[in-house]
Amino acid sequence: MTVARAMHTATLYTFGGSVLIAGGMDDSGNVLATAEVFNVATETFTAVGSMHTARFNHAAAALSNGKILITGGEDGSGNTLNTAEIFDPTTNMFTLTTDPSLGGNNMNVARKLHTATAY
Repeated sequence: MTVARAMHTATLYTFGGSVLIAGGMDDSGNVLATAEVFNVATETFTAVGSMHTARFNHAAAALSNGKILITGGEDGSGNTLNTAEIFDPTTNMFTLTTDPSLGGNNMNVARKLHTATAY
């Protein structure tokens, strides 16, 4: 990987072609906003745009539109988060769900160590 990390998410997307590895904590205990993509075919890691919020113990789910939803988690100050972001693999960028184009909302309840499943 481009960055050593623990307590991150790894989400398979684009029908098995890539894996988004997002957030977590580095070996010094710093919470990360960084993300990278693992290309299954070439077996290479590439850094992509960072999340808006550094987080660990969050959840991620691949959506039917090819994007990835990142939800909740914990920040570096011990706060449980109610924020969520969408990763777009066509731009390699994250957008907060509070953006009007994504509905303009945070989650109703802050959560960490939860699961996320898309159907």
